Amino acid sequence: MSDERRRFTRIEFDAESNIIIKGTHYPVSMLDLCLKGVLFEADTSLPIAMGEECLLTMRLFDTDIVLEFKSRLVHQHNKAMGFEFFSQSLESFTHLRRIIELNVGDEKIVNLELSELWNR
Repeated sequence: MSDERRRFTRIEFDAESNIIIKGTHYPVSMLDLCLKGVLFEADTSLPIAMGEECLLTMRLFDTDIVLEFKSRLVHQHNKAMGFEFFSQSLESFTHLRRIIELNVGDEKIVNLELSELWNR
């Protein structure tokens, strides 16, 4: 995807991450994160089709905080898989927003992206 089409700032971030597909947990490596979704890399092929829904969990290192996002697979290239968030708890969304805000360093940019997200 070109940078011109991107409306959400992607940040490099790492957390203990899993994709839960039909009740089975698959560990994955996080490549980047934004308000709209996440890019993961898996060591093995996962049993998920384009557009299929799953649950993503991200445990923040050195904490008991676990973010959970209902998501769907929106693109895949080799081992990299992009997921779009479509539902999450207020607590998970609040943590996500704060992570993005701290890494971007500009609350105004995050607020503009939130406005874009809500107006879709």
